[in-house]
Amino acid sequence: MRRAVHAGAHAQDGGSLERPPSKGDRASRRLVSALVVLPGGPVMRVLVVVTVVALAVQVVLGAVWWLANATAIPEYGDTTEYLAYATTFAFDGYRTLAYPLAVRAALELGAVLSIPWVVPLYTVQLIAAVLANLVLVRALLPKARRVTQAAWTAVLTTIPLPLHYTVVVLTDSFATSSFLVFIAGLVRATVHQDRSWRTAALLVVGAVASVAIRADRVYLVLLLTAAAVLALVVRWRRARDTRPARRPVLSLLVLVLLVAVPSVGMEAVNRATQTENPGRVQATLPGAVFGRTVDLHIDEVAPRVPDEIATVLLTAEGWNKYPAVERALGDDAAWVAIRAAVRCCAAEIAAESARDIAQGALGPYTVSWYWVTGDGPAGQWDFSRMGQHRPGLSAAVMTWSVVTTALLLVWTLVLTVRAGRRVLSLPVLALLAPAVLVASFFSLITSQPPNPRYTLVAQVVLWLVPLALLAVQDKGGASARSPQTTSGAVPGPRSDGPSRHLSSRRSRPRFAPGRADARRPDHRRAARATTIGLVPRSPDLGGDGE
Repeated sequence: MRRAVHAGAHAQDGGSLERPPSKGDRASRRLVSALVVLPGGPVMRVLVVVTVVALAVQVVLGAVWWLANATAIPEYGDTTEYLAYATTFAFDGYRTLAYPLAVRAALELGAVLSIPWVVPLYTVQLIAAVLANLVLVRALLPKARRVTQAAWTAVLTTIPLPLHYTVVVLTDSFATSSFLVFIAGLVRATVHQDRSWRTAALLVVGAVASVAIRADRVYLVLLLTAAAVLALVVRWRRARDTRPARRPVLSLLVLVLLVAVPSVGMEAVNRATQTENPGRVQATLPGAVFGRTVDLHIDEVAPRVPDEIATVLLTAEGWNKYPAVERALGDDAAWVAIRAAVRCCAAEIAAESARDIAQGALGPYTVSWYWVTGDGPAGQWDFSRMGQHRPGLSAAVMTWSVVTTALLLVWTLVLTVRAGRRVLSLPVLALLAPAVLVASFFSLITSQPPNPRYTLVAQVVLWLVPLALLAVQDKGGASARSPQTTSGAVPGPRSDGPSRHLSSRRSRPRFAPGRADARRPDHRRAARATTIGLVPRSPDLGGDGE
């Protein structure tokens, strides 16, 4: 029986019964299964209990910490700028109108109610974070019980640094919440093939709010949309015999228009209100490339460029040399220095870029590493601001987050082993893509060390990766046990999506969106899997709506 199950699982992953796994592979799988993977095993039961307790403590600590900091104003440099903008409404290319309006409204409301003005601002930022997290959880697992969705929303909301920025006068909290709403819309549109008005509303609201809050978000929104379109094209080509060609093309067009038109329109509004020029260097492509290449290798570049460029590089003050080069010699000289840096130090630049991207994309793991080791100057600054008013409580929150992050890592590794090749399924990629994209964007446009403040999105979405892994593997396990799946087709009602089968033309199982599973689920396995609310009671991950 055990051999039959292993053979069925191998065939489900795209293998064949004539080519069984190697002896070493079978032995390693049996060892892992005996220790932790099989539901109901002793280690698994202990891990479930420890996880439930740890997450409950995180939620309680987070709630207490937020209430203790609800009237504090951490001292960030940009905070004073936003207070000034709330009065002058004069912006340069780095600022937009939306957040100063929110600050001004909080100031007026606080005066009317005779309460600290930050209380209404922080309350709205917290509410926005809760709603965004809930929307994202429901988009990923629409069939989960409401209590499960609420529990995971509380867990996401009490991740330390995202929670910290809900009680800070900065754009980071609103920017993270709005981008998570946009991600939720893309998950519904790509993973579940949902064409409802709710999905359209999430895409439009998420895109417009993201661009309205932060000037850089227009690039991230458009890049992530392009990635979603690419994923849909690949998916539909694998199932091209199930739908006429016109439907996918129209769906792609609608998706692009829903995102691009509002985003570009909001960007036009931003530019119309950015009338101030305080002398700060404007963000440009040469400046971003210069920071990633030349600024990190001044000593190597200086001997390889003309004397006038070398003189500016060696005498200019500050870490960012581009403004001095641009003002003295122009962009042509900057590109000369950039080419010299690439010629001498291409391997080092690539390694540094990959390291910084990895640190940003790893989100909660990087934050825990910074807290334990004291590395990361930007991270240490964030920790100091977080603990400025309640240092003991803040230290307890951060220390406990190391425990929960370690459990997150354990669950991710265990479920990756169980998922096998399904680890690259669309639900998982839909979460990893935003984390990598945001980390890449901020790492490549600056030479500064990675800043956890700019990777709050990764800190949230990586907590949902185990949910996606467990749901996908549970669906795959049910498929492998069903006698109706020998041909690769899944019975069920017809969907509006372009894919109607779990398998491609070569009978490789794929994730089927937008349908309820008509097969009888394995209730015993589903009950064990839902003990801590990791997956819905039904092993199906699809659904046409909420």
